[in-house]
Amino acid sequence: MFQVLKIQQMNINYSCIIFSDYGYSLKGRASVDGSASFETNESLELDMLDAGEILPSEIVYKVKSNPAFFVSLSDNELQSIVDVRVEDLSVAIGKNRLDAKIYQEACEKELHRRTEIKEATELLKLYDKASREKTLSSSEAGSKRLRDEKV
Repeated sequence: MFQVLKIQQMNINYSCIIFSDYGYSLKGRASVDGSASFETNESLELDMLDAGEILPSEIVYKVKSNPAFFVSLSDNELQSIVDVRVEDLSVAIGKNRLDAKIYQEACEKELHRRTEIKEATELLKLYDKASREKTLSSSEAGSKRLRDEKV
C-alpha cells in the first residue's frame, strides 16, 4: 500500500509518495516553471490523498503480481482500471505511462470480449428457445391433424 501526498505552498506544488509496504519514501518538488527536484522532510500543511481512492489495493496487487491479470479480474475491477487516468494508474502499479496505457487497453479489450461473449450467449439462448417453441408447435399441430383425421 502506498499514499500520495499532495502539498501546495505558494506557487510550488510538492508531491510525496510513501510506499509503506516497502518501508521507504520518495519525496519530490516541482515548481510552476516545470523544474523538479527531490528533497527530504518538509514541514507544510498536507492534503493527503490515499492511493486506494484511485484503485483498491487488491486490484493493484493483482496487476503487479500476474502478467495475465486482466483475465482474473471481475468486470467491475476491469472497468475501474479503464476509468482511472493513465498517470494515476502508472503511479499505482509502478510502471511507466506507456505500460499503464497498454494495461488499460488490455483491460478494455477484455471487457469488450466479455461483452461480445455475453451477447452471443444471449442470442444462442434466444435461438434455442425459438427452436424449441417451433418444434413444440409443430408437434402440437401434427397431433391436432391426427385427431382431426380420426374424427
